[in-house]
Amino acid sequence: SGSDVKGGGGVVRVRGGRGAIGEQLSRGLLVSPQSELPAPVTRVLNALAANPLKDWKARELAAVARVSYSGLRALFRKSGQGTIHQNIQRVRLDQARLLLADPRLSIKDVAAQLNFSSEFYFSHFFRKHTGMTPSEFRRRLQLPANAGVAGLPAAKAGAMSRLDLPDGSAASDGHVWR
Repeated sequence: SGSDVKGGGGVVRVRGGRGAIGEQLSRGLLVSPQSELPAPVTRVLNALAANPLKDWKARELAAVARVSYSGLRALFRKSGQGTIHQNIQRVRLDQARLLLADPRLSIKDVAAQLNFSSEFYFSHFFRKHTGMTPSEFRRRLQLPANAGVAGLPAAKAGAMSRLDLPDGSAASDGHVWR
Protein backbone atom coordinates (compact mmCIF):
# COMPACT_ATOMS: atom_id res chain seq x y z
CA SER A 1 0.00 0.00 0.00
CA GLY A 2 1.13 3.54 -0.59
CA SER A 3 -0.06 7.08 -0.86
CA ASP A 4 0.47 9.86 -3.35
CA VAL A 5 2.00 13.05 -2.06
CA LYS A 6 1.86 16.18 -4.18
CA GLY A 7 5.00 18.29 -4.10
CA GLY A 8 6.41 21.19 -6.06
CA GLY A 9 7.89 18.81 -8.63
CA GLY A 10 4.86 16.59 -9.13
CA VAL A 11 3.52 13.57 -7.31
CA VAL A 12 5.77 11.40 -5.17
CA ARG A 13 4.71 7.81 -4.51
CA VAL A 14 5.26 6.87 -0.85
CA ARG A 15 5.37 3.13 -0.21
CA GLY A 16 4.58 1.41 3.03
CA GLY A 17 2.03 3.74 4.51
CA ARG A 18 2.62 6.80 6.65
CA GLY A 19 5.95 6.31 8.45
CA ALA A 20 8.03 9.26 9.62
CA ILE A 21 9.32 10.03 6.14
CA GLY A 22 5.87 9.57 4.64
CA GLU A 23 4.49 12.05 7.18
CA GLN A 24 7.18 14.61 6.33
CA LEU A 25 6.61 14.17 2.60
CA SER A 26 2.88 14.59 2.98
CA ARG A 27 3.40 17.83 4.88
CA GLY A 28 5.80 19.06 2.20
CA LEU A 29 8.83 19.17 4.51
CA LEU A 30 11.11 17.10 2.28
CA VAL A 31 10.21 18.67 -1.04
CA SER A 32 13.36 20.11 -2.55
CA PRO A 33 13.15 23.87 -3.17
CA GLN A 34 15.05 23.24 -6.45
CA SER A 35 12.12 21.15 -7.70
CA GLU A 36 9.82 24.13 -7.16
CA LEU A 37 11.75 26.43 -9.47
CA PRO A 38 10.17 27.12 -12.85
CA ALA A 39 11.80 25.10 -15.65
CA PRO A 40 13.22 28.21 -17.41
CA VAL A 41 14.97 29.33 -14.19
CA THR A 42 16.38 25.82 -13.70
CA ARG A 43 17.66 25.81 -17.31
CA VAL A 44 19.44 29.12 -16.72
CA LEU A 45 21.01 28.01 -13.42
CA ASN A 46 22.16 24.78 -15.06
CA ALA A 47 23.65 26.68 -18.04
CA LEU A 48 25.54 29.01 -15.70
CA ALA A 49 26.88 26.06 -13.70
CA ALA A 50 27.81 24.08 -16.83
CA ASN A 51 29.78 26.91 -18.41
CA PRO A 52 30.86 29.32 -15.64
CA LEU A 53 33.72 30.88 -17.65
CA LYS A 54 31.42 32.01 -20.48
CA ASP A 55 30.71 35.72 -20.65
CA TRP A 56 26.95 35.26 -20.29
CA LYS A 57 24.51 37.98 -21.27
CA ALA A 58 21.00 38.04 -19.82
CA ARG A 59 19.40 37.92 -23.28
CA GLU A 60 21.45 34.83 -24.17
CA LEU A 61 20.19 33.16 -21.02
CA ALA A 62 16.61 34.02 -21.99
CA ALA A 63 17.20 32.09 -25.23
CA VAL A 64 18.59 29.15 -23.20
CA ALA A 65 15.49 29.32 -20.99
CA ARG A 66 13.24 29.45 -24.07
CA VAL A 67 11.33 32.49 -22.79
CA SER A 68 11.47 36.22 -23.48
CA TYR A 69 13.96 38.36 -21.61
CA SER A 70 11.19 40.16 -19.69
CA GLY A 71 9.51 36.82 -18.93
CA LEU A 72 12.76 35.41 -17.55
CA ARG A 73 13.29 38.50 -15.39
CA ALA A 74 9.80 38.07 -13.94
CA LEU A 75 10.36 34.34 -13.30
CA PHE A 76 13.62 35.02 -11.44
CA ARG A 77 11.99 37.72 -9.34
CA LYS A 78 8.96 35.53 -8.57
CA SER A 79 11.08 32.47 -7.69
CA GLY A 80 13.24 34.35 -5.17
CA GLN A 81 16.49 33.66 -7.04
CA GLY A 82 17.55 37.30 -7.21
CA THR A 83 18.07 38.89 -10.57
CA ILE A 84 19.58 37.30 -13.66
CA HIS A 85 22.50 39.71 -13.37
CA GLN A 86 23.10 38.80 -9.70
CA ASN A 87 23.29 35.13 -10.66
CA ILE A 88 25.76 35.83 -13.47
CA GLN A 89 27.91 37.89 -11.08
CA ARG A 90 27.75 35.21 -8.36
CA VAL A 91 29.01 32.57 -10.79
CA ARG A 92 31.83 34.87 -11.97
CA LEU A 93 32.80 35.57 -8.35
CA ASP A 94 32.81 31.86 -7.47
CA GLN A 95 35.05 31.17 -10.46
CA ALA A 96 37.32 34.08 -9.56
CA ARG A 97 37.87 32.61 -6.08
CA LEU A 98 38.66 29.20 -7.55
CA LEU A 99 41.08 30.59 -10.13
CA LEU A 100 42.79 32.88 -7.61
CA ALA A 101 43.50 29.84 -5.44
CA ASP A 102 45.87 28.64 -8.20
CA PRO A 103 49.16 30.49 -7.60
CA ARG A 104 50.35 29.63 -11.13
CA LEU A 105 47.80 32.06 -12.59
CA SER A 106 48.50 35.78 -12.50
CA ILE A 107 45.65 38.11 -11.62
CA LYS A 108 45.78 39.29 -15.23
CA ASP A 109 45.32 35.64 -16.38
CA VAL A 110 42.34 35.22 -14.03
CA ALA A 111 40.78 38.43 -15.37
CA ALA A 112 41.26 37.23 -18.96
CA GLN A 113 39.76 33.78 -18.26
CA LEU A 114 36.70 35.45 -16.74
CA ASN A 115 36.35 37.76 -19.77
CA PHE A 116 37.01 41.02 -17.94
CA SER A 117 38.20 43.83 -20.20
CA SER A 118 41.14 44.57 -17.89
CA GLU A 119 42.91 43.47 -14.74
CA PHE A 120 41.86 46.79 -13.17
CA TYR A 121 38.15 46.19 -13.86
CA PHE A 122 38.42 42.64 -12.49
CA SER A 123 40.11 43.92 -9.30
CA HIS A 124 37.38 46.55 -8.89
CA PHE A 125 34.65 43.90 -9.36
CA PHE A 126 36.31 41.49 -6.92
CA ARG A 127 36.84 44.12 -4.23
CA LYS A 128 33.29 45.44 -4.58
CA HIS A 129 31.86 41.96 -3.97
CA THR A 130 34.29 40.59 -1.37
CA GLY A 131 35.69 43.62 0.42
CA MET A 132 39.26 42.72 -0.54
CA THR A 133 41.47 42.86 -3.60
CA PRO A 134 42.42 39.67 -5.46
CA SER A 135 45.95 40.00 -4.01
CA GLU A 136 44.58 40.29 -0.47
CA PHE A 137 42.41 37.22 -1.10
CA ARG A 138 45.49 35.26 -2.19
CA ARG A 139 47.47 36.42 0.85
CA ARG A 140 44.66 35.19 3.13
CA LEU A 141 44.77 31.80 1.45
CA GLN A 142 48.52 31.59 2.11
CA LEU A 143 48.44 32.55 5.81
CA PRO A 144 49.70 29.83 8.18
CA ALA A 145 46.34 29.85 10.01
CA ASN A 146 44.75 28.79 6.73
CA ALA A 147 47.11 25.86 6.17
CA GLY A 148 44.31 23.27 6.28
CA VAL A 149 42.68 21.39 3.42
CA ALA A 150 43.30 23.06 0.03
CA GLY A 151 44.48 26.29 1.69
CA LEU A 152 41.38 26.64 3.85
CA PRO A 153 41.29 27.00 7.66
CA ALA A 154 42.75 23.97 9.44
CA ALA A 155 40.31 24.36 12.33
CA LYS A 156 37.43 23.92 9.92
CA ALA A 157 39.00 21.18 7.77
CA GLY A 158 36.78 18.18 7.23
CA ALA A 159 34.14 17.10 4.76
CA MET A 160 33.30 20.75 4.07
CA SER A 161 36.04 23.29 4.83
CA ARG A 162 35.18 26.96 4.56
CA LEU A 163 36.92 30.30 4.53
CA ASP A 164 34.97 33.16 6.10
CA LEU A 165 35.25 36.32 4.04
CA PRO A 166 34.84 39.97 5.10
CA ASP A 167 31.70 40.39 2.99
CA GLY A 168 29.83 37.97 5.27
CA SER A 169 30.02 35.10 2.80
CA ALA A 170 32.11 31.97 3.11
CA ALA A 171 33.92 30.09 0.38
CA SER A 172 34.25 26.32 0.49
CA ASP A 173 35.10 23.68 -2.06
CA GLY A 174 33.93 26.01 -4.83
CA HIS A 175 30.70 27.02 -3.06
CA VAL A 176 29.86 30.41 -1.59
CA TRP A 177 27.29 30.88 1.17
CA ARG A 178 25.64 34.22 1.79
